[in-house]
Amino acid sequence: MGWRSYLSIFLAVLALSGCANPSVFASDEEIATASYREPGPTRITLLTMLRTETGAGAHSALVVDDGTQRLVFDPAGGWFHPAAPERNDVLFGMNPTLYGFYTQWHARETHHIVVQEVLLSPEQARFVAQRIQEIGPVPKANCSRSISTLLRELPQFSDLSVTWFPEKTMRNFARYDGIRTYEIWDDEDEG
Repeated sequence: MGWRSYLSIFLAVLALSGCANPSVFASDEEIATASYREPGPTRITLLTMLRTETGAGAHSALVVDDGTQRLVFDPAGGWFHPAAPERNDVLFGMNPTLYGFYTQWHARETHHIVVQEVLLSPEQARFVAQRIQEIGPVPKANCSRSISTLLRELPQFSDLSVTWFPEKTMRNFARYDGIRTYEIWDDEDEG
């Protein structure tokens, strides 16, 4: 191999290393201290952040209420709060206040959120909670792809298309039975 081949390999490795998100790993103690259980049935909620002007997808996240805790899978996300420990793109302790901060941070003048909630059996909800913790940090621009791939592991969504685009995942998810949909808009401009 010549020096150009070595240089090409080096540059490829360097470029690929920039694709990985850094691992954030809160301690078990931090997670146990922050743990929060949302009352109500076990469910998952797909959050799709859309650009208000164009309707183009900007980000996907998945909320899991498994009966023991509420988790937010925020793959390749940028939201942070010191009271919400994170472990590899999974946010713990998402009580109503922190969940409100999370949605307010995403729903702003330029973006709104489409919320799609579906009830799951406790076993399925716990399965999703376990899987999001196994996935690890998600590379940038892979939020929708990681969520649509995960959702296909549930029998009722096994034919869901895997896509890179949040608005496509949102539209595809909407065609299943039992989806409750609403929107969150920035209301600070209202007088």
